[in-house]
Formats: sequence, structure tokens, C-alpha cells
Amino acid sequence: LEDLRADVVMKLKQKVDERASGIFAAATAQAQAQAAAKKGGAGDASAATASKQQQQQSVFSAILSAATRILLDLTYLKAEVVPCFPANYQVMDTFRSQYERHLVKEIGKLYQRGFPHLDQGELLQLMEWLDYYNQEIVNLGAVKPCSEFVQALSVCLQEYLVRVRIQMTEWFTNILNRVQEVALN
Repeated sequence: LEDLRADVVMKLKQKVDERASGIFAAATAQAQAQAAAKKGGAGDASAATASKQQQQQSVFSAILSAATRILLDLTYLKAEVVPCFPANYQVMDTFRSQYERHLVKEIGKLYQRGFPHLDQGELLQLMEWLDYYNQEIVNLGAVKPCSEFVQALSVCLQEYLVRVRIQMTEWFTNILNRVQEVALN
């Protein structure tokens, strides 16, 4: 019976790995194909730079979209597949750990290189997704959220606060340095 359980868990892990890899590979390939199609019309240097930024943005969006699809998979697995297994198999934990391994790797690519390549909108999107994932995973019955994503959310928030502080300083400096015009009437 233990051999059967080990075999089932091993095959589930293998299928989840294949599914997660396939989702991320398809999303990234589609984003790169769309970026290449848009790049086809770019001729000068400024258009090439804009095309590169669009490609990075589309890959960013594709990774978050694929990660959301994986979270949706977890929701379906909890509702449809988990009831088919004995409770002691703990298949939801198996699904979660395997998917999270891929999620941490792929989402980590977005913030582990540092933040200069992310604009503030993307940084906010990333923070929103990390928070959403941790809330949903707890709603699915996890005892605690993904610790890597909790830490990543904290790092992203610190980066965002630094950027906002810099931007606010620039705004107030510009306001103080502006030439004041007196309205005579």
C-alpha cells in the first residue's frame, strides 16, 4: 500500500511539473511571438528601444498571466481532484508544493534581478499578484502563505516606497523652484 501511495504521489508530481512547465513555456513563447510581430515594423533606434520595452512588458504580463492560470488550476484541483484521494495522501499539499516550486522560480525572475527594469505600474502589479496569491492559497486551506512570496512582497513594497519618496521629492523641488507669476488683476 505504501508503494502504491509513493507511486501515485510521484506520478502526480511529474504531471504537475509538466503542466506548470508547459503553461509558463507557452505563455512566454506567445509573448515573444507577439513582441516579434510588433518589432517587424521597427526600423530606427528609438523604435527598437520601444520594441524591447514592449517585449519586456509582454513577457512580464505573460508570466503573471501564467501564474494566475496555475492558481486557477489549484482551485480546480482542490474542488475536483482532491476528493478522489484518501485524506492521508495529502495530494493538495503535493499539488501546492510542486506548483509553488515553479511559481517561485518564474515569478522570482521578475524581481530577483533587481527592480530597474520594472516601472512603477509593473511593480504595483507584481505586489498585487503576490498578495492575491497568498490570500488565495490560504483560502484554499493552506496553513500559511508562501514564505518566499511574503518576503518578496516586503522587498517590493520597500522598493516602491523608495521610488515614491524620490518622486515626491522631485515634485516638491519643482514646485519650490518654479517661477512665480503675479497676476495683476
